[in-house]
Amino acid sequence: MSADRMAVAGSLAPVEPIQQTARLGQGLAIGGVRRFFASSTIGGVAAVLLVVVGLVALLAPLLAPYPPLEADYAATQAPPSVQHLLGTDHLGRDTLSRIMFGTRVTLVVSLASVGLGASVGLLWGITAGYLGHRFDMVSQRLVEILMAFPTLILAMLLMVSLGAGLVTVVVAVGVSQIPLATRISRSVVLSVKETAYVEAARCAGATPWRIMGRHITPQCIAPIMVVATVNLGAAVFTEAALSFLGVGVPPPTPSWGNMLGGVLAQSFNPPWWLVVFPGLAIASTVMAANLLGDALRDFFDPRTRRR
Repeated sequence: MSADRMAVAGSLAPVEPIQQTARLGQGLAIGGVRRFFASSTIGGVAAVLLVVVGLVALLAPLLAPYPPLEADYAATQAPPSVQHLLGTDHLGRDTLSRIMFGTRVTLVVSLASVGLGASVGLLWGITAGYLGHRFDMVSQRLVEILMAFPTLILAMLLMVSLGAGLVTVVVAVGVSQIPLATRISRSVVLSVKETAYVEAARCAGATPWRIMGRHITPQCIAPIMVVATVNLGAAVFTEAALSFLGVGVPPPTPSWGNMLGGVLAQSFNPPWWLVVFPGLAIASTVMAANLLGDALRDFFDPRTRRR
């Protein structure tokens, strides 16, 4: 073999295992998605619906027929028609456009708050469950104090203390999601930390932080994914309820909750299309998130999968 061919072969050799590993990872991911859709048709439909909602949020400027804040006073409270498929509100703003742009606000708040609650709850639960003793006792009392408050009431208290704004809504909804994630991850840690491979790592001299990061945290990922998916529906509902009550995302920024709250504040008997369509958007998204969470729980449970 010539020197040039040997150089080319040497430069290509390390790339082949990397490409094979990438193809293997893609194959496993596709296979997992196929198995999930085969295991639960309802869960697959819910996942597709959530993907559609996400695409509507991303492509809202391209899909919306009108700007969400453009007022047409000649068509105030117009019923659904060819010009306005879902009608208009009391200022002549297109309901369909406002729902599409409201999807962005609702999903940003919901996903950010669920990510905040799941990450903090995961770290808190792993630390409390593994270290135990007095730290676990004190942390569980704090979690019980947070769980004593209803989710909406806790979020409202935080909103009143921190002030209105998008970041404040994310923090308020995220803090209300922490207790459940903490309890779930802690329960997983209590059952995992006594297993043989954790004892072997401890006997080999691994530090507690290494054991928690390398051996215990991967076992908590699947339960936290299920909790995060279920909490997504709760976050959508909580954000809508806060905006409905006037302490969430401030108007004129459209969100599903303040669309309902604004129209009910204007009239005790509002036009039906101003209530039905935002309500359907909230209900369908919450239902899809809950169904997806149930399907993921069954999919990750070995006993249910075998059955």
